[in-house]
Amino acid sequence: MIHEFKLPKKEVYGLAKYIAPEDDIRYYLNGVLVEFDAEGIGYLVATNGHMLAVFRIEAGVENPPFPKSLSFIMPREMALLFDASMFRAADISYDDEAKTIRAKLLDYTIEFKAIEGKYPDWRKVISKVASGVPAQYQPRYLNKFSKLSGLIGDPGIILIGYNGDKGGLIAFPDHPDFIGYIMPWAYPFVRVAPTWATLPDAPVATESVTEPAN
Repeated sequence: MIHEFKLPKKEVYGLAKYIAPEDDIRYYLNGVLVEFDAEGIGYLVATNGHMLAVFRIEAGVENPPFPKSLSFIMPREMALLFDASMFRAADISYDDEAKTIRAKLLDYTIEFKAIEGKYPDWRKVISKVASGVPAQYQPRYLNKFSKLSGLIGDPGIILIGYNGDKGGLIAFPDHPDFIGYIMPWAYPFVRVAPTWATLPDAPVATESVTEPAN
């Protein structure tokens, strides 16, 4: 059966460019997961195993003829082509028997085979409430979230829900239909300033700046 719906180009492209891996040994991660329920509410998901991003979307068509659930993995190579006229939605048709994805982009159409494999259950890893306990996160991953935020219209701002040794939450200020997740970075905190960096009458530091473990 062929299912027709629309996908937002900026979100699909952004997930592919900044979140999905290029050539992970876990081949099913090398793309963007597209999910829809029977009511036409959908989710775009990408993860590299260290960070995860999800957009909630709508099918953009009336009375979508979806089964109880519709799910497929769009290859990253296809999603990266969605940079064309990103202010428009892409018309998509998905053949759930042939497992092919067709997308109309401006005045041309592209077709790719969906990635076979089972995508991880992304809802299992996202914490309902962040504890607020401080944590370290990879700067390059935070930078990717910032770039994704800027792409979809925010000025690159991200909000972090610190969660100790569990995965933290990432939010964009003006996009309630987005949630991100990031694993903590096992890197020591800087707890004490060196004496040369403080005023003479400041409390004397008893330790040097913590160095990373080899």
